[in-house]
Amino acid sequence: MINHSFSMLVSEEEEPYISIIPINKKHDKLFKEMLSNKKEVVNFLKLHLNMDLSENEEFRTSVFGSIEADIVYKIKDKDYFILIEHQSTIDDKMAYRIQNYKQAIIDSAIDTKRLKDKTYKIPKVLAIVLYTGKKKWKKQGLKDIEEKLEGFTEPEGEYKLIDVNDFSREELLEDNLITSKAMLIESSKGKEELYQNIEDVIDNQENLDGDKEENNQQIETLIRYELTGTENEN
Repeated sequence: MINHSFSMLVSEEEEPYISIIPINKKHDKLFKEMLSNKKEVVNFLKLHLNMDLSENEEFRTSVFGSIEADIVYKIKDKDYFILIEHQSTIDDKMAYRIQNYKQAIIDSAIDTKRLKDKTYKIPKVLAIVLYTGKKKWKKQGLKDIEEKLEGFTEPEGEYKLIDVNDFSREELLEDNLITSKAMLIESSKGKEELYQNIEDVIDNQENLDGDKEENNQQIETLIRYELTGTENEN
């Protein structure tokens, strides 16, 4: 259970009440008004997400005026935001919309001066879509609506990590990639290891397949770059 107080941030300016409006707009306004009530949202989050929040009188409006989302809440003293979007119709591209909302909120809240601080945490946005339509909504993620490359299985997670520390020196030396040689040289710990790795890469050149002249030129460029500014530059 999470016990935090939060402040409310309404992304759009309050509209004057209009008695005759299209049915979807009428419902949108109704849910926006209900979800602007902090007590209601506290109970809503507790019921649907098991999130235990307490109310706080402090609130701000129009902080995220450029965002078209319905409601944005901020947990007090944390860069943790709760985005609530009401939908009366199915939007198959909702994952894309939510991604844009999230990024806009993060960009507005992030402290770019602290990004190199290992203890600094990137703002987090929890997105909730409240759907009140008649047809069952089949939830789709970004992977479901993004372009795909046939025959290729994409890696799980936010990105594919290729870590030089997961390879042995032998593996990096023996394959045919100049990139692997650069990885080996770049990972050198100290100048003695750097010089040894460079010598091993040069010795290994004869074992590479492909265009020898092109490989040699690439290796020479790599080594010149790595040795620039060192005592062994010449």
